[in-house]
Amino acid sequence: MKRKKKPVKQREEKNQAAVALIDRRWAAPGAREQASERKREYWRKEKARQTLCEEAAELLSALANEDGCRLDHNGDCQAHGWFDPEKSECPHARAQRWLERWRTKSDD
Repeated sequence: MKRKKKPVKQREEKNQAAVALIDRRWAAPGAREQASERKREYWRKEKARQTLCEEAAELLSALANEDGCRLDHNGDCQAHGWFDPEKSECPHARAQRWLERWRTKSDD
C-alpha cells in the first residue's frame, strides 16, 4: 500500500518548524560549547581506542608464533599444539592474519 504524500505546503511548514527548533537549540546559552565539548570527547575516546588497538597489535605480534601451522590427519595443529574438537583455526594463524590486516589498514 502506497503512502500518500502530504501537500507541499504542509511539508514546507513542517520543515520550517524543524529549522526553527534547531535554531532555538543553537541559540541556547552554551549550546555551541556543549557541542564542541562532545566533539572533543568523541575524539579523545577515538584516540584512546586507537592507542589500545596499537598496544594489542604489539602484544599479539610478540606472542604469536610466526612459524606456519602443520596440521595432522585430524586437522589439529602440531606446530603450536592446538587441539580443538570443534575444528576451529589455530590461534597463531588467526593472529597472523589479524596482524596482516592491521598492518595494511595502518599503512593506508
